[in-house]
Amino acid sequence: MKKITIFSIVILVLELFVFPICFCYAKNVSESDVKKIEAQAKQKALESKQLQAQAIQLNLELSKIDKTVIALAQKIQTNEKKLSDLESQLDNLKNDLKIKEANFVKENTSLVQTIAALQNMSLNPSESVILQPNSPIDIIRSAILLRETIPFLSKKSDKLKVDLESVYEQKKKI
Repeated sequence: MKKITIFSIVILVLELFVFPICFCYAKNVSESDVKKIEAQAKQKALESKQLQAQAIQLNLELSKIDKTVIALAQKIQTNEKKLSDLESQLDNLKNDLKIKEANFVKENTSLVQTIAALQNMSLNPSESVILQPNSPIDIIRSAILLRETIPFLSKKSDKLKVDLESVYEQKKKI
């Protein structure tokens, strides 16, 4: 029993004198550490809020940039379509120009030959009539045909003039 009593006394002394000193010391250290940790936690929370605000701002800017890029891409597509349409129109104009130039050359050749023959007849009308081995009725018919041909040739000449102006306008467009 003596052992138990001594042991009990030692424990009682330890409880009364040693442990309270240790607990007080631990309590003081803990409170200062807790205050430091709380201050650090507040600082970290503030930094976290600032970083979240920056992240939101960056997301908004990124969203604006995305919208701008999309709008620019749509404008590029629209401009490419317009360019494609203009290139197609240019090809059509070039083809029309080639056709009109070819028709103009054909008509011009025919008209030049006809005008040359008419000029020759107008310069030498008596020779034209005398040299023809036709009867007088055929000569009169030829005169009537010539009289009807002149307005036709005039219309054809006017049409060629319009075609030539059209060709000139198309060349200006090209």
